[in-house]
Amino acid sequence: MSDRADLANMGVRSSMSVSIMAFGQLWGLIACHAYGHNGMRVSFPVRQMMRILSDSISRNIERLSYAQRLHTRKLVSRARRPALSATAEVDFGLDLDYTDSPSPDWIYRLEC
Repeated sequence: MSDRADLANMGVRSSMSVSIMAFGQLWGLIACHAYGHNGMRVSFPVRQMMRILSDSISRNIERLSYAQRLHTRKLVSRARRPALSATAEVDFGLDLDYTDSPSPDWIYRLEC
């Protein structure tokens, strides 16, 4: 059975879908259905608004993904630092303290 037949069996008279793309691939889908005796025609301004909404969601997904990657790298970097400083102190007698190193807070303020 086709998707169209399934929608007709549920009483859907018209439908519209908006794709959410992230990193060049389909990430998600917004599906809108109209029920009743007649279908519904979606006006051009509403379709434009849905496209803008889709683009905004896509950019935010990518931005949040990049921010999460950077946060993960920061955590990995912090986990490695104590091991490096302990090795440097033993091998070279250096007193390395990474607690006062500047943190890249600008990473979290990504602009769209």
